[in-house]
Amino acid sequence: MKKLYQNSAIYFTANIGTKAASFLLIPLYTSLVSPEQYGMLFVLQSLSAFMAAVFSLSLRASVFRFYFDNKSIHGVNKMYSSIVYFLFIFASFCYLMFFCGGKYLSTLLEIKLFPYLTIALLASYISIFYHLLISLLLAQEKAKQISVIRLSLSILTLILNIVFVLTFEDKLLGFLVSWLIISCIDLILFFIYSKKYLSWGIDLIEIKKYLKYALVQLPSDLSGWIITFSDRLIINKIKGASDTGVFGIGQKMALPIQMIGTSAKDAYVPFTFSLYEDLNPRNEKELNRTALHFFTLFSFVSIFLVVFSKELFLLVDERYREGAAVLMIMALAYLFRGYRFIFANPTAYNVKYVKYRSLINMSAAIINVGLNILLIPEYSIKGAALATLITYFIRFVLMFFLAQKAIKIHYSMKKFLAVLLVSSLFSICLLLNISIFNFCI
Repeated sequence: MKKLYQNSAIYFTANIGTKAASFLLIPLYTSLVSPEQYGMLFVLQSLSAFMAAVFSLSLRASVFRFYFDNKSIHGVNKMYSSIVYFLFIFASFCYLMFFCGGKYLSTLLEIKLFPYLTIALLASYISIFYHLLISLLLAQEKAKQISVIRLSLSILTLILNIVFVLTFEDKLLGFLVSWLIISCIDLILFFIYSKKYLSWGIDLIEIKKYLKYALVQLPSDLSGWIITFSDRLIINKIKGASDTGVFGIGQKMALPIQMIGTSAKDAYVPFTFSLYEDLNPRNEKELNRTALHFFTLFSFVSIFLVVFSKELFLLVDERYREGAAVLMIMALAYLFRGYRFIFANPTAYNVKYVKYRSLINMSAAIINVGLNILLIPEYSIKGAALATLITYFIRFVLMFFLAQKAIKIHYSMKKFLAVLLVSSLFSICLLLNISIFNFCI
């Protein structure tokens, strides 16, 4: 367990250094970049994430899962090489076909093919190889290497964003050029770190097994994209790019809970997988204790963001102030997302339950799209945030019960409920309209 907290601290330290800077620079960005341009940037990021999810076939999940089944270096190299070479052939063909139809996509999104859409396509293609490497390093619990990579890339991204946004007349193009440069560096890092794991050839027999697992996981990844990004596309279509930009900034202001959730997940998942291999009373006690610790952390940070969402939005340009309501609702939504990270891991470890996991995720995605279509026309960006909150809550509840069937773990539910109650008491500050300054005093 000591290694779990060490790795979590390493991931968190790497994230906080860059995310905090990115968070503090939001006032600068919002003063220079119009909501319309931010809206187009968020749409392009959403498209890029969608293509990466579909054309990667979720094979990064196979890299992580089947690493634990390969006890020898030769087995790991064989598995990793087969996945890398197969994905290179498949993804290259798919992105080329997609680019050929870029003119129609450009018309649909009302965004220029050159240079905007072209850069997004290139960045998306490159990212799938970088994520294969990260999955391998996560499985090996190489927290320091991952943190050095992420921290270096994030600092460089921050510098490039500031330079290009300040110097480019077209602010959107400045963001995109920075994005493309970082993507190219991602690819270089992939080659540097993957070199010792790559050997020639594709094991056609084993690749079928990897594909089978990945394709069952794919609906989950697609559902994640739908829930995370489809609201931006729907807002953009119904309300326009300006509202999309304000909504996106509201989401970005919830960075603290996202940052903590990601840091904890990266260390927590391999930790739980190692304990599931021999779930004795001692290991179950460790799972219970660590789950309670992360549950407590997520709960207090999320409630804090809810209570002081209005004060945090005093930092940004007036054009984005409506995003305060989005931050308030999204903080609660990310809370249930964090809870899912804690309790749902058995559904990914037990291969028989992966298909049910995907079914829940896809059902949640369908519910989310339906709620967005229903709520956005009436409540705009608040409706989109509320749709995300409802979806994350439903998905968490269903995933919790499925996880208990996949691997039965006896949690101390009274302690979890007590933590939730105590953290919720801070919401009194919101009801009484207590400012962050009075709260600190």
